[in-house]
Amino acid sequence: MAKALSPVEKKRAAVLKEMTPKGQSLAKTFDRKIQTAAKGLVTIEYDMGAQLVDAGVHEAEYGSNIVEQLAAYLDFPGGATALYQLKNFALEFDRGTVVKEVAKTMTNGRPLRTGHFLQLVRLKSTKDQLAMLTRIRAECLSVNQLEEEIRARFERKNSRSGGRKPQKPSSPAAGLQKLFSGAQKLDNFLGICEENVFEPLEEAAPETIDEAVVDKFDKAQQQLESLLADGNKALERMKPVRARLGNVLKKKKTTTAEKKATPKKKAAPKKKAAPKKKPAAKKKPATKKAAAPKKKAAASKTARKRPSRV
Repeated sequence: MAKALSPVEKKRAAVLKEMTPKGQSLAKTFDRKIQTAAKGLVTIEYDMGAQLVDAGVHEAEYGSNIVEQLAAYLDFPGGATALYQLKNFALEFDRGTVVKEVAKTMTNGRPLRTGHFLQLVRLKSTKDQLAMLTRIRAECLSVNQLEEEIRARFERKNSRSGGRKPQKPSSPAAGLQKLFSGAQKLDNFLGICEENVFEPLEEAAPETIDEAVVDKFDKAQQQLESLLADGNKALERMKPVRARLGNVLKKKKTTTAEKKATPKKKAAPKKKAAPKKKPAAKKKPATKKAAAPKKKAAASKTARKRPSRV
């Protein structure tokens, strides 16, 4: 009987089906390269862990805080904690076993990840580790699914109560995003609990119900009740904060609207500069009028009278 595909595998198959033949060929080529790289990464990280083990043995040469220094220098994802996990990985398994197990893919063709081995480190029994390796490959368990199975069914090394202390958000906006994401994730999971958790437990065969399952149920119920109580407190606290945010935003919008509505005063026109008076033209010196031509001497006033003829 063929195993039902997981939602992720169904999505991958649907996407592949939509591709052209050339596209499908390229997708499969890329997939093989990624899987080959993933297999290599497991052994690389195992070797890093083994080197950290050696550094711990020769602490005088490497220094007592070499792990922290390496984490800071490399800006390693997960910091010093992640490097210590690689160290535990190398302490728990021998390299030959890791290489052999990585060579065996899951039924969906995917290789094991380093995260799978980091989860198996938490199991006390080698027998349990081998049993889970078989399940991982047969059921194509992701690292997160494996972690949930281990928490639910096995006694773990260095188990802690209360979970990991959350990191402080880098800003209020980042904190709100994390709050939203966490609430959304829980809401999505609660949506599938009826069909995948509650109904199966109601119909479970008596031989499958033991103290471990009942204890896990009680703890989940208590945690959910605590979450609801804390959630209601948080909601009440959020109300006045939301009111203030709304008032501040409203005030800002009003101020902006008023600024837009207020007509801008026209700048007074600049007075034109009075035209500069041209300097008065210098008067040319008067020229002497040409002397009028002398009139012919008038006839003598005492013109001689001609004698009258008798």
